[in-house]
Amino acid sequence: MRNTARHAVPHPPGGQRGASVMTAVFLITALAVLGALLVRLMVHGSTIGIDDWYSAQAFQAAETGIDWAAQRIGSGTACPFTGSGALPDGAAFQVSVGCTGDLGNGRRLYTIYSTGSQSSALGAITRRVIVEYMP
Repeated sequence: MRNTARHAVPHPPGGQRGASVMTAVFLITALAVLGALLVRLMVHGSTIGIDDWYSAQAFQAAETGIDWAAQRIGSGTACPFTGSGALPDGAAFQVSVGCTGDLGNGRRLYTIYSTGSQSSALGAITRRVIVEYMP
């Protein structure tokens, strides 16, 4: 004798058929949103890091302008004067030197304004350094 009765699979209680599919869809969606958020944060963080790098280059260019102006003052260049230059990494500086006053005994006080700039993807980044210099 053969048993021809089919074994019926019981249905989940309360009509919860398809709940696992809904849970899987929810989890996939949540993970996709989390992944997109992490990518956005990483891109934003790298942009900030790159801008810091360009800012440091602009500051170094401004300091180079100060050194350049001090050298010109030391070699006897008449005051006031202006100048500019470029660095190998693409940064540039502009310098303006003014004579603040005569201190007597042939000593003079100079004010050096130096602006360094570097181009970035977000525009030009500039840093300005002001120094009072007495050789």
